[in-house]
Amino acid sequence: NIEVNPKGEKGATIQKDVTNRIGTVIVPPTLIGQIEFVLNGKIFTLIHTHPKSTFPMFSWSDVNVLYELQKMTSNINHLNGLDSFLLVCKDNNNVYQTYAIVFNNEGINTLDLIFNSPMYQGMKPSEIAKEMDIKLKKKFIKAEKNGTFDYAKAFLEQFSGSNVSLYKASSNLDNWSRLQINSATNNTMEIPCEQ
Repeated sequence: NIEVNPKGEKGATIQKDVTNRIGTVIVPPTLIGQIEFVLNGKIFTLIHTHPKSTFPMFSWSDVNVLYELQKMTSNINHLNGLDSFLLVCKDNNNVYQTYAIVFNNEGINTLDLIFNSPMYQGMKPSEIAKEMDIKLKKKFIKAEKNGTFDYAKAFLEQFSGSNVSLYKASSNLDNWSRLQINSATNNTMEIPCEQ
């Protein structure tokens, strides 16, 4: 979809049916802008593309989608803890990358703190996320201007101290690494996940 649809997104949901079989439902692509997912209690993973016309990293709005997904599945024990949101994109070298975000048990739930802040009283979480997207976009632009193109670092800085974790798949999609900022070097590092 990235090559065919340079300004839109495509996606899919992964869910369990009543017999616990896992299935995939393709979401209609957009021609411009962000894809809309219709969430229900059966979905536990979402996947989407970002077009070349946007940043090759998750947005704040994407994290909000994961937040909404987790709220939908939090009462379903067999799905608890499996919620994730995947992104397929092309980096600045035209190489496909696959990332995932999840909420872990570390840190604080940044989203609850922000969504419940008196500063945003009366605003919907999706509206707040769009405001936060502007701040994150500035970090992405800074990564471009300084020549590092380290969008993962910009994303991690935005969610520092929170319970949002960022993962990256290997090029052949058979291994994952957790991305973190190395406190000694201030660079992004990959920590391989256990098999």
